[in-house]
Amino acid sequence: MLHRSGTDIALEIPIFVCTMAFPGIHCPLHIYEPRYRLMIRRCMESGSRSFGMCIPEEGKEFADVGTILEIKEITVMPDGRSIIKTVGSQRFHVLERGMKDGYCTAKIKWLKDEKEEDPAELEELQQLNETCYCLAQLWFKQLSDEQQNCVVNAVGPLPELEEDLQDSTQGPSWIWWVLSALPLEYKPKQIILAMTTIEERLKGVRRFLVMLIKMQQKLRKEQQEARN
Repeated sequence: MLHRSGTDIALEIPIFVCTMAFPGIHCPLHIYEPRYRLMIRRCMESGSRSFGMCIPEEGKEFADVGTILEIKEITVMPDGRSIIKTVGSQRFHVLERGMKDGYCTAKIKWLKDEKEEDPAELEELQQLNETCYCLAQLWFKQLSDEQQNCVVNAVGPLPELEEDLQDSTQGPSWIWWVLSALPLEYKPKQIILAMTTIEERLKGVRRFLVMLIKMQQKLRKEQQEARN
């Protein structure tokens, strides 16, 4: 895979300009444009089975930060289209943009979280992580059964709370699940995707969870008053 290539600087990768992808989160794709059919075929033939995913951005073609997608399964249709199952792995920052045979490419460096070494700060970080996780559970619990099913079908169930929140260079997996599930526009999600400390990412997610929970509670109150 690309992130095991042994270099952290100026690795050149193909870029799929489409949607947001997050570490550890599944991202199914329908490949029909000739340029992306070519790109995917080359990813498979080279053995990398990986490519970068970025959202479009005005004036730049695509955003400065994206996520590597690893191809887990591919189904090729008789007409050349394909359905691929991918999962996000490592985040990256774009250093240079390029083009190859119609699809975008980029030279990148990996994005990794800074580790907290101070024991006291780490304990506070763990408490923040647990608090935010509880908010995520509350937000999900307050969704309707239909909404819950839609979320689980799209991104799977909420991951368990990891004992070591710094075990991965990408931080706790549940945060990426929440980001993919929350009904937010791309811009705030992109800002959080680019963050390189768990603390700032947790605080960003907490802010949106609190806002959405208050909206849920307000709506529930209005519905109860309307029934009375």
